Amino acid sequence: MEYEEFKKIKDRDDVVLLDARPPKFYEGESPWSKPGHIPGAVNLPWRRLMDKDNPTLLRPEEEIRAAIEELNITSDKTVICSCGTGREATNEFILFKWLLGYPKVRLYEGSYTEWTSYPENPTVVGKNPR
Repeated sequence: MEYEEFKKIKDRDDVVLLDARPPKFYEGESPWSKPGHIPGAVNLPWRRLMDKDNPTLLRPEEEIRAAIEELNITSDKTVICSCGTGREATNEFILFKWLLGYPKVRLYEGSYTEWTSYPENPTVVGKNPR
């Protein structure tokens, strides 16, 4: 998904924006030019979906579904996967699209790096999406 489309739809009620980065980056410790996360983004760290002992393996599907349910991510919404550069978000895109079968899943490839490259774009520091 391109930047202009992302900016246009990210705050709609029928959209859930995910940030796959580790909580410390989402909350504000950051190598990016601005700390925090894109306003409205919900933190779902990619590592939370992977096996605790082997991060190359997914957790059992019922554990993945439980983690998603905790965040109220439902299949009737468009799910936009993002992270720092698009890498970790790809993991979540594949998981939602093909493993869980969510019908409306998008990948914001530019992710946080592109968002923060525009000085006028705000960011949020802390645990809350907004």
